[in-house]
Amino acid sequence: MDSSNQEGKGQKKITEVKTFPVLFPLKDNQGNLTINTTTPSKLSKEEIIKQAFKFHSKGNILEAIKYYQDFIDQGFEDYIVFSNYGTILKGLGKLNEAEIMTRKAIELNPNMAEANYNLGNLLKDLGNFKGAELYTRKAIEINPKLAMAHYNLGTLLRNQGNINQAIKCSENFMSLRPWSIIGSYSFNHKLKLD
Repeated sequence: MDSSNQEGKGQKKITEVKTFPVLFPLKDNQGNLTINTTTPSKLSKEEIIKQAFKFHSKGNILEAIKYYQDFIDQGFEDYIVFSNYGTILKGLGKLNEAEIMTRKAIELNPNMAEANYNLGNLLKDLGNFKGAELYTRKAIEINPKLAMAHYNLGTLLRNQGNINQAIKCSENFMSLRPWSIIGSYSFNHKLKLD
């Protein structure tokens, strides 16, 4: 082996050097300056999703939003990303934007029960009760074991005056979540008294 190959071992290869103009005199800056040069300038689709999910699962919503938005801005499509982003937007009170993201998730995967359920909740919050009922029923059709969908449908039906169907939804909820019987009993009891 020649000596030039041995000299390079263990040393990091520098492929590019960037310089930046300094817009302020250095003597006035008393803080430390750290520049991370190892971050890739453009992440792959999979890396963006991984980072978004990581931040979302840890509750770092602002960072998750950045990655979800970057994913969308690059033209990538994934129903889980749109669904998750819609959930975040709803939590931030941005219901119209949340509806757009959730509808996109359903467009990409119409058989995603959770997205249909979430859209039903969004539409209820937006005052579109017929739409809320439609998507909540669709969620139940896709996944009959989605207990909260039964509960929410019961609430929607009760508010529309359809007491008998509301009671049936409450019974379905109780059969799926027997540990919730006390809360459902109150709901069911109220229905019978109204």
